[in-house]
Order: sequence, then structure tokens, then C-alpha cells
Amino acid sequence: MVSDVFAFEQQTGQVGVDPEGSYFPVWVKRRPVGSPLVAQYAAGGPIARFDETSLPEGGSIVDAHYGPNRAQLIVESPESFQGRYQVYYFPGWQVLVDGARVTPSPSDPDGLLTFPVPAGRHAVTVRFRETPLRVAADVLSLITLAVFLAVVLRYPARDDGPERLAASLSGWRDGTGRAAWLIAVCLSIALLGLKVGVIDRIDSPFRRPALLPDGRLPSVQNQLGQRFANGLTLIGYDQSGPRIPADGALQTDLYWTTHSQPTGLFQSVVHLVGPDGLRWRMPDSFRPRGYTDYPPARSWLPDQYALDSHEVEPLPGTPPGTYDVVLTVFDPATLAPISVIDDQGHPATPALTLGTVILERPVRTVATEDAARGRIDHVFGPVTLVSVHLDRAEMDAGDAALLTTFWRSDRQPEDNLVARLVLAAPGAQPVVEYSLPLAAPWFPTTSWRTGDVWRGQVMLRVPAGAESGDYELRVAVPESATPAALPVTIRVSAPPRSFTRPATSNELDVTLGTVATLVGFDSSTPAVQPGESITVTLVWQALDTPAESYRVFVHLVDSDGRLVAQSDGIPDHWTRPTTGWIAGEYVVDAHSITVPGDTADGAYELRAGLYIPGVGRLKTSSGVDTIPLGTLTVVR
Repeated sequence: MVSDVFAFEQQTGQVGVDPEGSYFPVWVKRRPVGSPLVAQYAAGGPIARFDETSLPEGGSIVDAHYGPNRAQLIVESPESFQGRYQVYYFPGWQVLVDGARVTPSPSDPDGLLTFPVPAGRHAVTVRFRETPLRVAADVLSLITLAVFLAVVLRYPARDDGPERLAASLSGWRDGTGRAAWLIAVCLSIALLGLKVGVIDRIDSPFRRPALLPDGRLPSVQNQLGQRFANGLTLIGYDQSGPRIPADGALQTDLYWTTHSQPTGLFQSVVHLVGPDGLRWRMPDSFRPRGYTDYPPARSWLPDQYALDSHEVEPLPGTPPGTYDVVLTVFDPATLAPISVIDDQGHPATPALTLGTVILERPVRTVATEDAARGRIDHVFGPVTLVSVHLDRAEMDAGDAALLTTFWRSDRQPEDNLVARLVLAAPGAQPVVEYSLPLAAPWFPTTSWRTGDVWRGQVMLRVPAGAESGDYELRVAVPESATPAALPVTIRVSAPPRSFTRPATSNELDVTLGTVATLVGFDSSTPAVQPGESITVTLVWQALDTPAESYRVFVHLVDSDGRLVAQSDGIPDHWTRPTTGWIAGEYVVDAHSITVPGDTADGAYELRAGLYIPGVGRLKTSSGVDTIPLGTLTVVR
């Protein structure tokens, strides 16, 4: 029992197996005293390794699932923070935030696994994977074992061992043995030289380099030449096929080069996005077998290209249909999105639609274990609502949550069934009603077969005017039936609102569409050194409650309009979505921008605006989609 090991260490003082702690990773500079996991091991329950004390005030774990060397969490925080996981950092631990890899590091002096988590609500996956070095060691061990077994089976033990050894030594003395050894050594050196000098320098079935001269660029199926704000250009991409089964995997090979000196690291992730705008892929990002990662982008030369391959797996139960293949790029150190550059050289959007893929019926029926979370098995005529899960239990007015359902067809529906979903306070009249398909509008229930299990996804938005309190969900199938209460409770918080214009040092009056007017802003400083941060506080006045959630961007650009630094997100640190604004209220919206350490001296322009990811920016009455906020001077 692990709890027994803990008890032994505490009683003997031999923490880390021996008195010197020799079995600790090199990053552990301070020997641990006790562990918060001891009581969990003693209780025999799941081990919750995420350290909730690392959350900032107001942060919470919305949902958590732990397994051996793995955890899947939904984390919500009003500000970015460094998460801590109760295992020692060691190569092989991987952390993904919303499916994108982030760089973990050891804490000082404890050596625990830590990783950056941005503000807002995010899906965090912590897992342990093999490293190339360990895989190589495993392979070498297996080869050695195989050779040993072959020798044992081929040459069984004999009684003349001493005589044979004497004969071998005699052969070495008279020169015949030395010749054999010399041949073996020369052959080994020749094989090593062949590997280093030839095999490692050419493409072969055993090696596919990730960074090559662009003169060796293969024929790319889909040519793009799309530039990004970090100095990279997406040459194009290859896609494994126009259609795959819904339980298969889509391989997408991206080819990158540079159009200017890259400003830092980058990471890419490929999504499957349905006609409803929702993501229908697994949160983890996979690499094809045998994939070799590219070196840091800052070391690339203009005449080189990198291969960036992804395997995209649809979510279990994803309905058949046509889905967009969407690429997003971000900085893994800050998780800030890296924008696509438009034809005028200006930042456009953080997402790029590459193409489409058709998902066909899966080869296998979805197992009920995939729908185990929130299991209810409620029968509605020919279909059963197997499970229902909401990705968050607490919401602000105007906020949205992802509702995931699994439906089973007990017999083939004769009509296209549509559900009516009701949000109401317990025992009270509905606050809002939604009409939604059971799985997806592009895959009606008349296309279902007996025994099918399908996933449904929908974003449920709490009305902007909802009052604080607990609410329940009720569902009816068909829409005319009496709703049945679901075991889902939502706690809604109505934000404090102000209808008095706050004072600002810079007054404006610029309206974007029919959503809001930027009435003023404040900046923490007019000048900054490279590597430092500034705070820009915007003041918006809502004109209406929009149906879509707009994001705010604050960009720092040079004299040519090239992006230098940025802050993008839901207003007021992801706490005040525009769908929760009420006409006439004022919203104070602060943004922090860090100027890169290699930024040259000079004057730079601050700009702001509103946009919907993948759709575009709101414009003023004169057709401009950015609002100038003055200049910022960078001085060393």
C-alpha cells in the first residue's frame, strides 16, 4: 500500500527511500515534510493531486477526474496563475490547456510539477507519457533480452566451459582471435559512421526530419502562403482524406516557414468545428506515430521549412456531417493567441479555417462508458437520454455553459424529434426556454438506427437580466410534452451594474456596431521598457444585449501596423461577457500587455476593438474596425 510507504517514511525519516533522499529528482532541493495525499491514500479513494491552494482567490475546480498518472480538470480563475500538481516534475509529464500543450516546470525548492493556467474557464489535462530517451532504452533492453535468449537457446550450457575459455585465450595469443575482434570493432565503427554520416542526413523510412531546406519541400496538397503575426508563414497543408469515420482520426500535416524573424515560440492546434460553431474534437492533441518535433522557431532560417503534423480525433458520439478543419496558433509561454495577418499586414483573426472533412457513421457504436458522466437513463418514447453534463455549475448572468448529452435510439424514430429545454428556479416559471435538436440539426433523428448512441452539444446562455439564485433544467421530448426535471443545478450570479459614467483620463465617443460605445480609457504609463507590462483600462457603455459574445482586443503595433503585443479576451478578465450587458450600463475593462524584451526603442500605437473569433471585428459608422488609443513609447 502506498499509505504504508508514507507511514514508513515518516516513522524512519527515510523520505525518498534512503536517508540521503537519493531517489528524488534533481530538481528537489528541499526534502518534503508530510504530504496532503497521505489521508487520501489511507481513505482508499481517488487521489486528487491538483493542489487547490495554488488557485488565486476566487478560483475553483469546477470538475475533476483522476486516474493513474492522469487528471482531467475544468479550472476557473479570475486571473492567470501557476497551477501545482502533487507529483515531482520529471521528463514525460505533459500538460494541456484546452487541448494545447503548455510547458511544465519544477517548483523551487520542492520540485513539484507546475504549469501556467490563464484567466477564465479552461479544460486542463495532466498526463505522463514516454520520452524518446526512455523509448530508446526500452527498445535497447528488448533487443538485449532477445539476443541473450537466442544465445542461451542456441548454445546450451556445457561441461567443458574452462577448456573452451582456455582455447579462446590461446587463440587471442596466436593472433586468430585478435583478427576476429578487430573485424568486429571495425564493422561497429563503420555502422556508426553510416548512421551519423548518411542515414541521419537523408529522408528514409526510418527518419523523417522536421526541418529541411525549402528546396526539398514536397508537393503540398493545399497551398496557402498565409502569414501569421509571429513571423511565420503557413505554406500549406496536407489532409489524410476528404472523409473519415466518426470514430477515426484525421491527419493534418502543416508546412511552416518564415516571412520575418520569428519573435518567439509557437504552438498550433487543429480543431473540428461543426456548423453550430462548437468544437467536436477530443481535447488532447495527438501526433502521428514516428513524428519528429521541429526545433524552436527563433532558430529557423528563411530558406527552411518545418513539418507540423496532427492527428485529430472526433469526440465519441459525434454525429455524421461536414465539419470545418480550423487551425489556431498561440504562444505556449503566455497562451496568447497569434493572429492571422490580412492582406494589408494587419492582425485579422486568431483562427484560420483550412478546409472541411466529412465524418461518416462510426465503425463501432459508442460504448455506454463514454456517456457515464451524469448518467440518468431517462426514457422519452423511442429514445433514452443516457446522460447529461454541464461543464460548469456556477455562471454569471449572460454567461454560457456547454451542455453535453448522450441519446440512445431504442427504436428508430419515425419523426424528427426536437427537445424543449427549460431554465427555471425550482418551482417557479421558466426564465428562458430553448428548442434544440437531440444531437445536431444536420443529423435528424429520422436518420438514427436502433441501438445508436449520439452526442449532443449546445451552449446554454443565461439571460442577461437573470437574478442571482439557483436554477434547474427541465427537458421535454417532443417539445409539446411535459418537461422532466434533470439532476442539474445552476447557480447564477448577477453582476453589480453601474449606470453612472466613471471618470477617465482620456475621453472618447466611438461606437462599434450596435453593441457598445468606448467612452474613455486610462493607461498606467506613457512609456515602458522592453519586458515590462502596462495596464490599459477601457470603459464601455452597452447599447444593447448582443446575442453573441464579443471579445475585446488591445493591440500594440509599430509604425507599419505590425503587431508587437496584444491582449484578447472576454471583458473584465473574462467575467463580463457582452451577452450579459444591459443597455445603458458602463463596464470597466482592464487589460495587461507585456512588451517583448527584444522590442526596439520608439513610439508604438495602442488600438482596441471588439470581435467574434472566426467571424470578424465590429466597425464604426465610418467603416473602421479599430479604435486608436494613442502612443506608447518604448525606451531602454
